[in-house]
Amino acid sequence: MKRLQTMIVDDEPLAIERLEILCSDHAIIEIVGTANDGVAALRMAQQLTPDLIFLDIGMPKMDGINAARALGLMDKKPAIVLVT
Repeated sequence: MKRLQTMIVDDEPLAIERLEILCSDHAIIEIVGTANDGVAALRMAQQLTPDLIFLDIGMPKMDGINAARALGLMDKKPAIVLVT
């Protein structure tokens, strides 16, 4: 079974921790990285090419909506789940 390479992006550390806990219940999900804002998420996604990104909507520097638009331009587009 192929695991989903997954990133979590949120400016709140407790939200990241909560999503990590929730994801740990699902063997198919492998957390490969976390980021605190949209700009960092884009840099990390270009390096890691994740299958799935849990993306907060409200963040500093670049919000989740604009980050999702930019992520949608990647050659290997990740699935995005907006969280808030």
